[in-house]
Amino acid sequence: MVLDLTEATLVNLDFTGCHLHNATFTSATFAGDAKFDEATFTGVARFEKATFACNASFGEATFSGLAWFSKTTFTGYAWFGKATFAGNVSFGRATFTGYASFSAATFGSDATFAGSATFGKARFTSNAFFDATNFGGEARFGEAKFGGEARFAEATFGAYASFNRTEFASLPVFKAAFQGLRSFEGATANGSRYDGPAAE
Repeated sequence: MVLDLTEATLVNLDFTGCHLHNATFTSATFAGDAKFDEATFTGVARFEKATFACNASFGEATFSGLAWFSKTTFTGYAWFGKATFAGNVSFGRATFTGYASFSAATFGSDATFAGSATFGKARFTSNAFFDATNFGGEARFGEAKFGGEARFAEATFGAYASFNRTEFASLPVFKAAFQGLRSFEGATANGSRYDGPAAE
């Protein structure tokens, strides 16, 4: 299925278990709960500048191609638990004002690019959990702001991980495996300099 719902207003949308090829929701407004649990996106999935006014659920969803959530606003609960991103994904400048969970999500790679996960300048007003998340490509959280608890327990960073100038409201929980280079230049936790977790 190919969809173009640019600037549409969508109420209580439910695409649970659906197979979508190129799906465009650019600047769309999701007025009720939006459900994409176990959905499969085989082409490009575009959600940039979309607004989720209520809860957004992408549990166990699969993104085979590019996934763009740049400048997207998540007002309610944002659930990406066990989601799989096989290509590049961007949440750059996205805003999360409710609880956000990417627990056990997988960020992989594709044949051309090492699949990167970008959360640069993203805003997490509430708690953000990335427990057991696997970042197969570069993970970039530069200048992101975590207003609640930030947790990366048992996460794996397979390539370069950047938290440069990231602001944590409290000391983040990492207990993560860094298999590539990592950088916390200019990062802060509770207003103080934060150089990242101690090397294990």
